[in-house]
Amino acid sequence: KPLPIALVFLAVCSVIFAASNGLGMVILVGTIILPIMMSAGLSPIVSGIVLLLSNGIGVTFSVGTLGVYIDTLGLPLETVTAYSWLCGIPLIIAAVIMIVIFTRKEGKVRKAWAMPAAEQGNSEKNVRSIALISPIIPVVLVFAFKMPLVPAIIIGIAATLLLSTPKNFVQVTSSAFVEGIQDTAGAAALMIGIGMTLKAVMAPEVSTILQPIIQAIIPSGPLMFVLVFGLLSFLAIYRGPLNVWGLGSGIVALLSAVGMNPVAAMVALRLDSNVQAVCDPTNSHNVWVSDFTKTDVNDYLKKTIVWIMISTFIGLIVASFIVF
Repeated sequence: KPLPIALVFLAVCSVIFAASNGLGMVILVGTIILPIMMSAGLSPIVSGIVLLLSNGIGVTFSVGTLGVYIDTLGLPLETVTAYSWLCGIPLIIAAVIMIVIFTRKEGKVRKAWAMPAAEQGNSEKNVRSIALISPIIPVVLVFAFKMPLVPAIIIGIAATLLLSTPKNFVQVTSSAFVEGIQDTAGAAALMIGIGMTLKAVMAPEVSTILQPIIQAIIPSGPLMFVLVFGLLSFLAIYRGPLNVWGLGSGIVALLSAVGMNPVAAMVALRLDSNVQAVCDPTNSHNVWVSDFTKTDVNDYLKKTIVWIMISTFIGLIVASFIVF
């Protein structure tokens, strides 16, 4: 039954990506779930959309993503985490509706029947089941206990070792750090670039020129807040000015500097980032998904952008009653 399978994978993968995301994790998860969904009868593009939607939902709650807004806007961790559900729920609702409609419209292209695995003479020992909770430990510590990001991740690493008890734990830990650096090197380089952009935009010479322009378009009330950040949410793709992983890293800081409520700026950029996380053809994970499913990366943009922009509008409308 393709629809239940797609919805289950949406929920499970969203939790996985909240705990750990990035291209490496998308590849790890995608190579498992995409063949399952396609063999269950979902079309390749719908299967890819399920993966991209779950990544977008997970990133909204990712402790690593929160650090960008904390550093850029100077907001406390408690404030940033408090608005995560406001930014995530519209995307979750849109994702479920999209999957139901797409599955009924273009699902069931082919089907394969599951067969029992052949008996193995020497089966490998699996990690004990309790160890499977390890990835969500940092998420719980940050959201439930308001713990700072770095200690939460360190505790998560220690808990993983205790629950899985690998034989050569020193070698396993060190190799995990090496693999982690490989997976996050691109993001780390991007963060360095964002820092340079932020410093450049906030430099007195630059900000003096840009501030009058930003001040002229800054939303002065809830209606303009919804219209500006809703109608222009497509500017989050292609590393545009509303993409916090692109030019938006400097723009959001300027919005706060010229008098916009920093919480409103944070919520607006996080909602617009939903468009980027799911639709942006320049995302490395979008490119990998399109390559794996043998579809055009722009097809994902065309099929998802209207839906995600509508969910962004809904989130902005709700936020306008809270932050203004």
